[in-house]
Amino acid sequence: TIFILAKYLQQRNENLPLKFIFSSSETLLDFQREVIEEHFKCKIYDCYGLAERVMYSGECPSHEGHHLYMEYGITEVVDNDNEIVSDGNYGRAIATGLHNYGMPLIRYEVGDVTGYKTVKCSCGRGLPLLEAITTKAEDIVVTPDGRFISPSVLTHPFKPMHNIEKSQIIQETPKELLIKVVRRTGYTENDSKILLKEMHNRVGDNVNVKIEFVEDIPRSGNGKYRWVISKVPLK
Repeated sequence: TIFILAKYLQQRNENLPLKFIFSSSETLLDFQREVIEEHFKCKIYDCYGLAERVMYSGECPSHEGHHLYMEYGITEVVDNDNEIVSDGNYGRAIATGLHNYGMPLIRYEVGDVTGYKTVKCSCGRGLPLLEAITTKAEDIVVTPDGRFISPSVLTHPFKPMHNIEKSQIIQETPKELLIKVVRRTGYTENDSKILLKEMHNRVGDNVNVKIEFVEDIPRSGNGKYRWVISKVPLK
């Protein structure tokens, strides 16, 4: 919603200066952050949490990742065998809340995929950092050689694409990637060539990347916008 407002300001060539913006609910993508900060003339602080109140994290002024608030809950990151993964690797988040005495949830399956960073934040806080994008398993692209590619990496090819109004990435199989594009006036074949080239640089040449032009990309039933939809299970 904040991004939609920022895009409206961009189209009108206007700004609306604010002191701070706090975002949550959906994954904040890099290209969204850039437009929001440019037209609201302030920094955006992204937060991540759950209605079940077992896990919460947020950005500090250093913006080097999401600090996991340890006093809020205990978060484990595990693989498919329920073994703890080492820092720097992705896994399933399992969380235990520490302050909900009415309905305590112990080792609750969050349904999201994340990981602990191997570095500490320069702000000096002792709280650990989560990986840059905490996202659901179905939002991660899996390559034929088994690599996991976060949506944050896939935003990069779209940065110079000023003639794209909306986009969505859909993965049916490890070797197939479909990019749905809502074009703006001025979109040319050269835009497609650049997008395909940059996308192949991220996912590899052994993935068949196709572009499909559509009139609109609707939100899901719960009102959220899913930019990446992957139907390939993580292994």
